[in-house]
Amino acid sequence: MRIFATLGPFLDDILSGSVSSGSELMRRIYDAGFDGVEIHLSVLDHPHGRRLLEGLEYRNVTFHSNHHEFSLGSTNRYRRRAAVQQLKDELTLAADSGVPVLTFHPGFEGKKLTRSQSHANLCESLSELLRTHSSLLDSGETILALENMDDTANKLCRRQEEIEAVLGAFPSLGLTCDLAHCALGGLDIEQFIAQLINRICHVHVSGYQPGVSHGKVSLPRSELDLEPFIRHIARSDLTFVIENKTLAIAEESRGLLQAVRSAIHS
Repeated sequence: MRIFATLGPFLDDILSGSVSSGSELMRRIYDAGFDGVEIHLSVLDHPHGRRLLEGLEYRNVTFHSNHHEFSLGSTNRYRRRAAVQQLKDELTLAADSGVPVLTFHPGFEGKKLTRSQSHANLCESLSELLRTHSSLLDSGETILALENMDDTANKLCRRQEEIEAVLGAFPSLGLTCDLAHCALGGLDIEQFIAQLINRICHVHVSGYQPGVSHGKVSLPRSELDLEPFIRHIARSDLTFVIENKTLAIAEESRGLLQAVRSAIHS
């Protein structure tokens, strides 16, 4: 069981220039007590952001697709094509770098489309991706992982049946299980995990408090105790990414995860 951070707790270091390369980032991550880092690929859209990919120890890195203005379910076919091409490029980058997991968001309901029509567009977009990249995913070296969404009304794949339908249609996809999103969406988390545990290849963790951004809530301060679900999912080969925005909050979450890790390895 590995415990990663996002770039959030180190953003000030990055913006100030004290961390300006992947090798410097890895040292900062390790010094802070984490096993690795999840890189949100929006860094590629920022000046000098690509430097953060230089010198990374990719065996201790996962990627998150750039979800800004991205939707595989859009009404506009040009926007869908752009999203597919972006995901192809990101998947190729992950595979070429030896990154084991690329997490992606499915996107949003299309304008003047029903929710089911938007999900149909999502599936067609994923089919287009697999027409050219299926052999890459079949190799198993890099997993493309769908993330379950929060309770935002127009986000796709926020309901269990929707997630199950997409994963059922595409056996090569994995699932990035976001436990705070499960809580925000009011899912029966025990049932969700029981049904999809064989597809979970990556986990996002943070706490849950109604009306508060989950990035600001550590696991110990969560109003819903997520530790039993973490213990259920936890296994030695699984990576847990702490999605807290400051180092102090992330360290609180890490303490809980370290206790779980000690228990499963004892």
